[in-house]
Amino acid sequence: DVMKAHSILTSLLLDFEAQRIEQWGREVEAASGDKLTLPLIRRCSKSRKLTTNFDPALVRLLREARYFLLLRLSVPPQALEMFQSSALFRSRTGNMDLIVNMHNSILDRLLPVERPLLAPYLARFDDVIEQG
Repeated sequence: DVMKAHSILTSLLLDFEAQRIEQWGREVEAASGDKLTLPLIRRCSKSRKLTTNFDPALVRLLREARYFLLLRLSVPPQALEMFQSSALFRSRTGNMDLIVNMHNSILDRLLPVERPLLAPYLARFDDVIEQG
């Protein structure tokens, strides 16, 4: 009797796990396609400061793919492809964070007298940022 209950419960848990993995795979496809096309740097129109725009949903997706692989669970091909690029994502977002922080720091410390002197350089930097 106990063995029968155990096998039923095990079967139900395996079915539930398979359903959740399938649902996660659909969420991965929906989230990753949209999020990867967004610009990685955004500008506040009022203060002209920059922020990095690496979506938290993508960070979550990469973390979940890592744990799925550690648990030896199947990972959808699109999530696996993104996970294999996670080191590249991490280094690029880290570099962008450095650029954004340095730019914002310069804007914070810039005196009104200095602004005209740096205006051509800031305009050139803005042009590069606007291109993506």
